[in-house]
Amino acid sequence: MNGSVKRVILGEAIVLVAWLVIMFVCKNALMNPIVFAISLGFGVLAFAAASISAAMSDKQSTVKSTTEIHYLPVASSCAYFVVALLANTYFVFAAYGWGGSTIPVVVNVVLLAVLVLVQMGLGFNGRQVDQKVAAVAAKTVQTAQFGSYVGQLLAVAQDAQVKAELKALKDDISFSSNMSQPHVQEIERQFSAALEAVSNSMSADEPADVTVARAAFCQGTLMVEVGEAIGNQRNNL
Repeated sequence: MNGSVKRVILGEAIVLVAWLVIMFVCKNALMNPIVFAISLGFGVLAFAAASISAAMSDKQSTVKSTTEIHYLPVASSCAYFVVALLANTYFVFAAYGWGGSTIPVVVNVVLLAVLVLVQMGLGFNGRQVDQKVAAVAAKTVQTAQFGSYVGQLLAVAQDAQVKAELKALKDDISFSSNMSQPHVQEIERQFSAALEAVSNSMSADEPADVTVARAAFCQGTLMVEVGEAIGNQRNNL
């Protein structure tokens, strides 16, 4: 559990204690004891439900780029807690609770049900976002590794022409779509082999041909762009 969620739960605990103290201080003989007890019980239950909800949503936050998505359940649990305390305060002091216990029970059950449904919806949305982010990350990791490898070759290259060609290739990688797709895996293997050949030539102090690697990368980038364009056209239909 991270510090932010801990602070939220601690804040709710302080509010709950203060609310209970106020309720007991203001208690008098005119109040309906049953409604008073029910309202206090649901107030404590609201704190428990909100705390558990916040803690569970924090554990589900696995992708850093979507952490803010997982804070929506925390915010909704805080809203539920505040609304529940206000509602139960009203039930105790409205005609001193002599309106009966049915309405307080029904309202609190409805509030709790709404919290559960909202949390389920937000949790499902968070998981969907996590899956999409993870899928994109899996597609970009190969291109990032290529860029890093070319950067390493560029750092040790001595020949001016080879350095210029490697710099151009690194720029091609930097400005590409950074997406690896299943239908270009064979070209990626060719590109990787071409980079390995460049590395071997540089290690043996032989002339290195970067043009083959650059041609393979450009071909793969073109295929990815064509695939994305076709996919976008299908989505628009």
